[in-house]
Amino acid sequence: MDGLLLDTERLAIEAWIEVSRQAGYDIPLAVMLNTLGLDEHATGRVIHDYAGPEFPYESLKTAKRALMRKRMIDEGMPKKPGADELLVALREAGVPVALATSTDRERALWRITRCGWAEYFTALTFGDEVERGKPAPDIFELAARRMGVRPQSCAALEDSPGGLAAARAAGMTAILIPDMKAPDDALRRVAHYVFDDLNTAARHIFTD
Repeated sequence: MDGLLLDTERLAIEAWIEVSRQAGYDIPLAVMLNTLGLDEHATGRVIHDYAGPEFPYESLKTAKRALMRKRMIDEGMPKKPGADELLVALREAGVPVALATSTDRERALWRITRCGWAEYFTALTFGDEVERGKPAPDIFELAARRMGVRPQSCAALEDSPGGLAAARAAGMTAILIPDMKAPDDALRRVAHYVFDDLNTAARHIFTD
């Protein structure tokens, strides 16, 4: 969801940098890019490794979430180009679709409901439903079970290195659509396919 269907990874990083600066911590963009696709616990480890154990992660996480939600309310949901069209086309083609997001249930449901997307998903899986977050395969395996299919019969659209590794570990066809971080050669070797955006990926999905 975040970074693939919604341009919320960018919004999250901007919010983290802002609330951290207000608290007296200067966290570079390069550090925050390492949190792309990670769940809250893994994000906390990345930030603590840079800022130190005294960094007030929990309180600033609350402030960051509030800032993000305010911006989404004030400015509208930052949908990625082609997101609406892809979801509609998959439903019309009768293709079951699962959401497998590292975001917790409450925030993820708020976002997809606000986007009008809830009806497009056959199954929903959230970061707070699995013990191990991406790059572990748990969330993709759970998504496949809820759709009633084998992971090996699924294609996973992902935007982050951790998500891509999780999809491969689950045995899925891994499709990379980069978000804020351009893929290097090593990441391209992990992906089965790499597309510039959702529209390009959709053209491949519906012609292959």
